[in-house]
Amino acid sequence: MITGLKRTTISKKVIFLVVISNVTIACIISTFYLFNDFKKKKKEIKEKINSIEKTYLKSITTSIYEENEEQTNTILEGILGITEIIYVEVLSEFDNKVVLKKGNFVKGERIIEKTFALKYSDKLKGRNLYLGSIRVVSSLNETTTKIQEQIFLFVFIQILQVLIFSILIFYIFKLLIVKHLEKICIYTTQLDLNNDNSGDLALDRKKMEKVDELEMLVLSFNKMKENLKVANKKIMNYNFDLELEKLQVEEEIRISEIMYEDLKKLNIEIEMRAKKEVDLKSEIINKNENLTDSYNEISILNLELKGFNKNLESKIEEATNDLKRTLNETNGMLKNINKAIFCVSPSGEVLSPVSNHSEVLFRKKIVGQNGLKLLFFHLKDGSEEKAKLINAFKNIFGVTESKFFNLKMGLPNQVIQPDKEQKKGRVLNIQYVPISNQGKVEKLMLIVEDVTDISHNFKVNQVAAERYNVLKKLLSFKDQKLISIEISDSITQTIQIFDNLIKYEVGSSDISVSLNLVKKFLNGLALKKLSSIEKVNKLTEEMIWGIESLEEYKSIDERIIIQTITEDLSSLLSTLILHADVLNELGENRVGPGIQYDLSKDFKNFVKEREGDLKRAMVNILEYVFLVRKVDDLDEDKVLNAPKKARLYEQFDEIISLIMNRSRLLSFSLKVLGENELSKNYLELSELLRQMPSKDKLTKEALVNNLIEPYKKTLIHD
Repeated sequence: MITGLKRTTISKKVIFLVVISNVTIACIISTFYLFNDFKKKKKEIKEKINSIEKTYLKSITTSIYEENEEQTNTILEGILGITEIIYVEVLSEFDNKVVLKKGNFVKGERIIEKTFALKYSDKLKGRNLYLGSIRVVSSLNETTTKIQEQIFLFVFIQILQVLIFSILIFYIFKLLIVKHLEKICIYTTQLDLNNDNSGDLALDRKKMEKVDELEMLVLSFNKMKENLKVANKKIMNYNFDLELEKLQVEEEIRISEIMYEDLKKLNIEIEMRAKKEVDLKSEIINKNENLTDSYNEISILNLELKGFNKNLESKIEEATNDLKRTLNETNGMLKNINKAIFCVSPSGEVLSPVSNHSEVLFRKKIVGQNGLKLLFFHLKDGSEEKAKLINAFKNIFGVTESKFFNLKMGLPNQVIQPDKEQKKGRVLNIQYVPISNQGKVEKLMLIVEDVTDISHNFKVNQVAAERYNVLKKLLSFKDQKLISIEISDSITQTIQIFDNLIKYEVGSSDISVSLNLVKKFLNGLALKKLSSIEKVNKLTEEMIWGIESLEEYKSIDERIIIQTITEDLSSLLSTLILHADVLNELGENRVGPGIQYDLSKDFKNFVKEREGDLKRAMVNILEYVFLVRKVDDLDEDKVLNAPKKARLYEQFDEIISLIMNRSRLLSFSLKVLGENELSKNYLELSELLRQMPSKDKLTKEALVNNLIEPYKKTLIHD
């Protein structure tokens, strides 16, 4: 026998396994039946609640419309009389405040609730009136108590059953199996492979007509002695195969290193292309500046001509001819240049002359039009961007050129306009040149160029260069496992905070709670190794400073504070997810640990719920603006009339903002789940909604290209 080891018996293990298996199976079956009973009861309660819609909803809507409080109370008491209904309340149509209630329930009590909209159909006026809603609450306490009683009975029966089975199994197993296993154990410990005269193993029992498992074990053991000599040769062959596999693995590592070097060379090439793109853009800017200098020289020449007019009539004629020649040259230049060049007055009116390309770029004649509306019609009313633009434009006229260049910072250098031909919007570069009179800015010249294609290529190269910089930074970390964990944890935390900010938008979260969550997260992020990444550290510091500054100015609208923080969090999440993508690429090439997300069990349900929230908001838009419930039901007439209906819908801009933020949240969440294509579609929807004009400047093209078409892409995966 082998000494120095603690002994146990197979009987105990078998009993333990049988008992555990028996209890497990019984628990599963019982749980299934109990859960099924509980589910049926919940279904019955829901059916009772749903029946209220058929039996009571119409009558209570009528009584509320007729302001019959006595009848309303009677109906509510009738609803409360339904078995298991413990609470019912009527909510206001304006602010969802409780205006009437019956019954009560304890906070924390398990309940089922449902809210029915109270819509009164006014047949005389041919319209539906929204009167508020009714909330019905049912208790699950009685059902839970019954299930608990069944559980206690089940536990008692199982304990009794386990006790009886354990005793029976122990004696039967010991008699039929354990006795023979002990003999096999003794024989095994005394076996000497060098002794050819050792007899075969045999059990102490009568010879049986049929071979059972123990007999098979004995026969197998006896044959094992004969096979041990052959085993050594097989082991040698196996060692040879291992050496061969080792060489193959080393070759794969060598190939991976070569691929990594090729990747580095490719990234260097991308970086050089990006640099060339920047040089090209600088060259274009220099040419535009030369054009501006030429125009200023023409202005100076005009002033000199006016001086000559005072003295000599002949010089007037000569100067007039020179002026005509200069203007002809200028007009010729304006006709042939591939940019929109025009001047605007302090009121914003476009003055003559304008370059021929202006009519091509704006698809209409622009003289006499408002230049600001031509370029910035899509900026939302009340937005910070529009406020800066208007403030800067008002103050640039009548000031010196040096002061103009300080004020010019408030004028956008680039805008993305909704466009019927460019589904993702048209990118316009804008330069501003002051036209002075006696040292004061009198007019403003604008040089506008369509750089949609150039901008797209520049962004592609910019993204490639940014990925290369991220790759270099991640490879510099010694503990890549730690940085991977910090990035994944930060992404999931930021998604939860982002969701909390959206809850504030819909009125289900307090701003102080939201700000405290953001500050706590940012302070924790600043202490992590992750903060050594320059862009992450910069965004973190800017957000902390921004929140502290916003809190000091109590007069700022809370919604503006939330919008600002939401934009900053979005930038931080985009940066973190870019680092996560690069870590995954490194992991796939066996250069790093990749990225693993420690997600809660409910995360997928969380994503499904947020998808449902977005779809409900979208249905709201479809019903009020397009008069349909599904995008598939849209036709040309409904789309054509939609801008007019949107202007009458008071909450249109707020709901578009909500859909934009929810799309962005879903894009980040689906990226974490690995749903890259769907994530990309939601991100595109969010970015295009950012360009959506306010409802009073809405166009058919903006609704189709910035809302309907990108939203359809998110439905392809449904």
